[in-house]
Amino acid sequence: MENALIKKLRLAGCKRALIMNAPEGYLDLLKPLPEGVLFTDKKEGNQAYDFVQVFVHSLAEVQQLAPKAIESVTPEGMLWINYPKGTAKIKTDINRDSGWQTVTDLQFEGVSLVSIDETWSAMRFRPVRLVKTPRSERLANREKGPAVAPGDKVVIVPDDLAEVFRTNPVAADFFATLSYSNRKEYVQWIMEAKREETRSARVVKTLDKLSNGIKNPRFKE
Repeated sequence: MENALIKKLRLAGCKRALIMNAPEGYLDLLKPLPEGVLFTDKKEGNQAYDFVQVFVHSLAEVQQLAPKAIESVTPEGMLWINYPKGTAKIKTDINRDSGWQTVTDLQFEGVSLVSIDETWSAMRFRPVRLVKTPRSERLANREKGPAVAPGDKVVIVPDDLAEVFRTNPVAADFFATLSYSNRKEYVQWIMEAKREETRSARVVKTLDKLSNGIKNPRFKE
């Protein structure tokens, strides 16, 4: 049976994987390792990789390691940057919403989020030119004319929530009508879960709440 984490990270089908600054024992979480994938923890010369994952504990490590990860990934490759969850016992100065200036300056954009374990979350980044999102549209608009209003903000929907949205368009449509702060509250509520079973339960509850017109997960039904 396919490892659930392998599926989340879309690692199956890749040929070369570079995993940088991983905590001890991380590869054990990926077992059984997918066949045909060559793993390394150090870049070899000018070799490019179709899967790159880097672990960062702080803004300083983002500034140090993110450029190396970006220069190592192929244009269509999978780039994941792992950072400590807010509930983890790791002192950090980065989170889902801040600390990524180095990455965005290199024209990469966060497109999805997954939970690795109770300690780590992972954000997937892609080149802005390959992603049609409000942010990339704003970049284009700056070249063509007036910029989009500064108050226009983007909430990255976690992969597991995006997947269930595809089967429940009513909930997805209602979520899209919510204010930035309420959309952010729903995503935070899911991402704050320490255990996988708690997270899964919150995804299900999110669908139920949205289907019933509840604008914020903290509101009582």
